[in-house]
Amino acid sequence: MQEKDNLNQQVDEVLYESNQTSERTEESLIPDVLPVLPLKDIVVFPHTVFPILAGRDNSVKAINKSLDTDKYILLVTQIEPNAEDPDIHNLYQTGVIAKIVQVLRLPNGLIKVLVDGIVTAKIERFHQNEYISAELYTNPVFYRETPELNALIRRATTLFTDYVQANKNIPQDVLIAYDNIKEADKKMFFVASNLNVDVKKKQVVLEQETLEKQYYEILYLL
Repeated sequence: MQEKDNLNQQVDEVLYESNQTSERTEESLIPDVLPVLPLKDIVVFPHTVFPILAGRDNSVKAINKSLDTDKYILLVTQIEPNAEDPDIHNLYQTGVIAKIVQVLRLPNGLIKVLVDGIVTAKIERFHQNEYISAELYTNPVFYRETPELNALIRRATTLFTDYVQANKNIPQDVLIAYDNIKEADKKMFFVASNLNVDVKKKQVVLEQETLEKQYYEILYLL
């Protein structure tokens, strides 16, 4: 029985290393400078597919630049959501690198883009010309399974289940999707994406340096 447990643990470690290596390979393809898509009233997290409607001139130009190159784009939330034409001083210093997976150009000039969040990024320097761009470095949150992390996941699962069941605006199949997620970081980002809380609070979750700290923020919000 002990040998079987040890074998299972070894398999889990191999799968974990394979997953981490795959994610690092993806991140190595990302340029150091990316066009920036400013976001109003939303925070997009890694491992999350999200539709964004864009119409501002600088946003459209940033999207077009991304489509003309490698389809990578940096999603950064505005500090002041009511600003119609945000400049570099109205953007947080932490965002999410995403890849554009689908584009729909609407008759009214708006663009609907479907983005797939990849990894958190820290901004070293913004540049503002026809559109905003940023020099950045990726800030992935690597982790190991520990008793503390497992306890945090169990507590978050309990509270998130109660939260969904008590909120009629959230479809119950969200819990099925959550249960099907195995990776600890992806579970956390899924919960964060489905919380109906202030954008500033979601930004705090995104900016935490470790997965444990992110889970503590999620537990506080729940």
